[in-house]
Amino acid sequence: MYANYHPVNDTLTPTHQAGEAVGAQHGGSRNWAGYLAVAALGLLVLAGCVGNDLNPNAGWSGVVDGGHVVYVGSMEGQLLALDAETGLFRAAFPSVLDEDEEVFGAIYATPVLRNGLIYLGGFNGKVYNIGADGLLPRTPSFEVNGDELSKGIVGTVAVSGDKIVVGASESAETGRIYVLNAESFNESCRYPASLDDSIGRVWSGPVVDDSMAFVGDLSHRLYAISLDDCSLQWTADLNGGIGSTPLVVDGDLYVGTFDRRFYRVDIDDGTAEVVFQAGGWFWSGIATDGRMLFVPNMDGKLYAVDIASGTVAWEFDTEGAALSAPVIVDDRVVVASDSKVVYVLQANSGARLWEFLVNADVRAPLMAKGSVVYVSSLDHKIYAVDIDARRTFWREPFDTKANR
Repeated sequence: MYANYHPVNDTLTPTHQAGEAVGAQHGGSRNWAGYLAVAALGLLVLAGCVGNDLNPNAGWSGVVDGGHVVYVGSMEGQLLALDAETGLFRAAFPSVLDEDEEVFGAIYATPVLRNGLIYLGGFNGKVYNIGADGLLPRTPSFEVNGDELSKGIVGTVAVSGDKIVVGASESAETGRIYVLNAESFNESCRYPASLDDSIGRVWSGPVVDDSMAFVGDLSHRLYAISLDDCSLQWTADLNGGIGSTPLVVDGDLYVGTFDRRFYRVDIDDGTAEVVFQAGGWFWSGIATDGRMLFVPNMDGKLYAVDIASGTVAWEFDTEGAALSAPVIVDDRVVVASDSKVVYVLQANSGARLWEFLVNADVRAPLMAKGSVVYVSSLDHKIYAVDIDARRTFWREPFDTKANR
């Protein structure tokens, strides 16, 4: 539990070693009495670790490829379309910011583009499906239930067939998982059901495999939910809050938590084991080339894990807390952090090939289109960098005032 965290010296009381199995539970419900106060303490510690950036006035949305345009959520609370070749402003939703009518609030999630539609959730608890051409909303937004001041969506939504899966916080301590119909944007089901007790607060984005959704909460649990009726298939208690989206590889789930451990979880029954322990919290997406997992950690290091052996093959120190998900380009892995430096590394060895400076910390996930890597930094700029040519393609501010 969060009682294991020590806010003053940022240390952890060890409870599991690498390779040790962690229990899973099937079905049923959990008695949450007694955990809420501890979870609230954990949130205070968590917020202190990365400053005061997880709030309604910030955000670190990643870039998504739309062909001739790229899409990104701005720190002003708009979805923007930018020319992929030049970075120039194309369109925005909403087109004008209205202080009296908040559309997204902060945007921490990355837009998801499917079949000409963009799906994006905001820190105010609203999810939109927006036409990629012109950025016009297709249907009314869906709003999660909960307290108006503390509900919100942090993680990127998952899209699978005709289903949209949303992990959301409903209060400062509680959350829920929603499944929406992609066509009507109406709610299909939710877990837990409306009359049942909530789960812990959800900052993690869900991942979908086959007909199942997997999502974690800040109360240490990873959930496997049926997309058909939101029935619970299993839960795994991972002894640390989960703020990142799991990754599915060859029938296993991989996820890091705030207990500084990186886990492998059996996708069928939720049995978990510790792969390795790092020096800080895991709060980032994971990249893979099929042979290795590339796992950033808030201790500043990128860890490369050999999937076959389950061992750390190499590690690289970025010299800044790493919250940005890396990206694979051919035989290279590109990683950024709060060091204001983006590194290009040899994927098989971790050897540094090249690096380039940006003007601010990078916490948004990186995106690659061919050899061009798109970097969204906390100073409201996007960098398009060709790592083959080793030059910046373009660098543009991505607020609407600067681009008009």
